[in-house]
Amino acid sequence: MRRAVDHVADRAHFVDPTQLVCPDDPCQVVRSDGTVVYRDRHHLTQTFSTQLARPLAELLVPIIGSSPG
Repeated sequence: MRRAVDHVADRAHFVDPTQLVCPDDPCQVVRSDGTVVYRDRHHLTQTFSTQLARPLAELLVPIIGSSPG
C-alpha cells in the first residue's frame, strides 16, 4: 500500500474540515440556527452535510481549480 501512495505523495493535499464540523470544544450537537449536527455518535445529519457543501467547496476549489456546478 505504501508504494501505491508514494508516487502521488508530491501531488497530495491535506484538507482539514474540523473547523467546519466542530469549531467548538465540545462539539455542538445542535447549532445556534437549530440545525442538528449529529445523527448518532459517528454520523452527520443529511441537513448539516448539505450545509457543509459550499464551505467545503471553498476549501477544495483552490486545490482542484474549479468551482462546483
